[in-house]
Amino acid sequence: MVVLAFVACGLWGNFRLANNPTVYTSDMVRVIQPNITQADKWDPVQYDSHLALFDSMISEEFGPDFRSARSALFVTPETALNEVMLSSSQAPYKLQSIFETLQTLPFPAYIYTGYMRSEPNPEDPNKPLYFNSSMLLNKNGENLSFFDKFHLVPFGEYMPYEDIIPIGPVVKFNGFQHGEGLQTLQADGLPSFSPLICYEILFPGEVYLEEDRPAVIVNITNDAWYGVSPGPFQHALMANYRAIETGLPVIRSANTGMSVVADAYGRTLAKTALNERVNLDIFIPLATEEATLYSKWRDLPFYILLIVGMVSGLFLLFKYTNQPI
Repeated sequence: MVVLAFVACGLWGNFRLANNPTVYTSDMVRVIQPNITQADKWDPVQYDSHLALFDSMISEEFGPDFRSARSALFVTPETALNEVMLSSSQAPYKLQSIFETLQTLPFPAYIYTGYMRSEPNPEDPNKPLYFNSSMLLNKNGENLSFFDKFHLVPFGEYMPYEDIIPIGPVVKFNGFQHGEGLQTLQADGLPSFSPLICYEILFPGEVYLEEDRPAVIVNITNDAWYGVSPGPFQHALMANYRAIETGLPVIRSANTGMSVVADAYGRTLAKTALNERVNLDIFIPLATEEATLYSKWRDLPFYILLIVGMVSGLFLLFKYTNQPI
């Protein structure tokens, strides 16, 4: 029975893929993979060159397909920008160049970028509150929305039980603040999307708002700290899994790779290599018309089968242990 179940799943999967080809929207995405090493990424001396790199990659020649689009979304990785970088004397000129490029496009164009930001701390002005954040910018450079990461990495982005173990002063960083949770970002002419930062893509059933189903999931991440290891490959596969589970296409921009665009059935449509500096230009795939069964039921079938199995096992156990020898 177990073998038959696996065979049935495989046959159903092949049938589903064969009868549901990828359908594209007229909305273009440029996924930007700058390939900045972890050491260089946080070097303030190189911040101006980072901005210049983003300018050149965003401004890279637009092909005929790109120019025929209905709208465009430019996606840069997690913490691509930060407040120190934007306070540079050269930053206004680099940003002006970026937005002038966007203004040459005859349709709505937006940048979704990772951004490490801070807010004043009402309890202690000397200890600002930091957020691993992202923002959606229009072609005039106006920030339309922030999204703050809410699934933070324990010990890397925050300290569990910090009230009991006050390690913040020792490591010279008090960690990031938790964001408020899932959002659906919307802008005129652009498909709505659910933003996720880094390993937030790992959590099945927690990748978009059920009451406001988006058209696509956009995941930005760094992954440079993995180095050359299985980590980036495993992390990138999560894009395909979440697409299969939700029926939503997934766009993933990773600093050093691997960046991915997957359709609503989990097929990889475009993918970068590890440690490659490259753009991916592709029309955004269309989501499935209805939410998947997993999106509606989550793990309920598993728990039902688990309970049935346990009850059946207990029934058989008591039935045969009470038989006379």
